[in-house]
Amino acid sequence: MAEPFVSIVMPVFNADKFLRRSIGSILDQSFSDFELILVDDRSTDGSLEICRELEKSDRRIKIIALEKNSGASAARNAALERIGGQYVTFVDSDDWIESDVLERAATALRADGSIDCLKYGCAEDYFEGAQLSYQKICRVEDETLYDRRSIEKKIVELETIPLFGYIWNGIYRAALIKKFSIRFDEARRVNEDFFFNAEFFRHVKVLRTLDCVGYHYEKRGGGSLSSTARNYSYEINRQKIAALIGLFEGGVPSESEEKVFWMYARFCYAALVEGEKLSTLRADPLFDRLQKIKFGGGLKRRILIGLLRNEMLSPLLTAAVNMIGGVKKLAPTLFARLKR
Repeated sequence: MAEPFVSIVMPVFNADKFLRRSIGSILDQSFSDFELILVDDRSTDGSLEICRELEKSDRRIKIIALEKNSGASAARNAALERIGGQYVTFVDSDDWIESDVLERAATALRADGSIDCLKYGCAEDYFEGAQLSYQKICRVEDETLYDRRSIEKKIVELETIPLFGYIWNGIYRAALIKKFSIRFDEARRVNEDFFFNAEFFRHVKVLRTLDCVGYHYEKRGGGSLSSTARNYSYEINRQKIAALIGLFEGGVPSESEEKVFWMYARFCYAALVEGEKLSTLRADPLFDRLQKIKFGGGLKRRILIGLLRNEMLSPLLTAAVNMIGGVKKLAPTLFARLKR
């Protein structure tokens, strides 16, 4: 049997409420040259039985059943040992994809065989109970980048949307994953996707971005596969900033540095909301760099940066942090609308 063009990896853990729709959105694609690798992470709710039922009706489905619950990273890594496609992508078991996204991506990849990674847009769907309360569309323009400096700048641009750190809106050249033994860090329970991308993009020579909103990332009160263990640890987020900076082979240009450190400033506010001490932030060398950057942008950005930088304004900073924390706790949908 010929190798498929795309391997699709889906970790599965107690997702019986959403699994049929998620898998169905893959099997109903207008593009059919793929394999779907379902990795059951010792589900206890009947998810594995659903996978086995669907496997009988579609030969493109392959199932890996882990012997012990090990987390999404371990599940994805188990699949990466088995991929047969030229490219690989990921779908979470509580999300879904638009019916033409693989066809659009495959058309672009087949038209230019030099592409190492293709990224497209997504919709962040926020639910209150069973009702969709808000949808944020994240998209990027059509573009193919062939030089490293342009790719580095695009990485930062994508993350500000945000579209870089996610894995499920990307299609990756499988040969690079195999050649450099790129895997998910199983010790990480949060942001493991981001660090996978940071490692993969060290080897990307050609990047394609596609103006296509193909993935639906569903955010519910109870948490999604990508957000169940999510938190705003300052240390994890500072590692993300360091990883972004580390992707620039010749140093970070000023226009990208401003974007990177605006992200860092937002991480600082997230950390303060979660109870981190301002003194911890101010002792970090990254904070020293934040102090020296000339920021443009709108009034909101200038106010938030100014409150962080000026020790004399600490009481106002405390008030702002308390307000942000209150909105986040009491009105999460409103918070999602305002945090951009």
